[in-house]
Amino acid sequence: MQIADEIGVAFETLRRWCVATEHGSPRALVPIEVVAERSDRTVSVVSAGGYRIEGLTLEEAVSTLRALG
Repeated sequence: MQIADEIGVAFETLRRWCVATEHGSPRALVPIEVVAERSDRTVSVVSAGGYRIEGLTLEEAVSTLRALG
């Protein structure tokens, strides 16, 4: 539960991600590179669930994906 709390997701969501990873699901977690955010930059994100988000700051995109998850 501590990891779920630290990354800001529900424990059940984290558990499902782990199960998917163990079974080779196409929704399995993949490595990402985190880069420093510039306040004047926006991001484009395509989630494993098919959501596409464009034109938001990184913080806004993360918040939106959490709300959708």
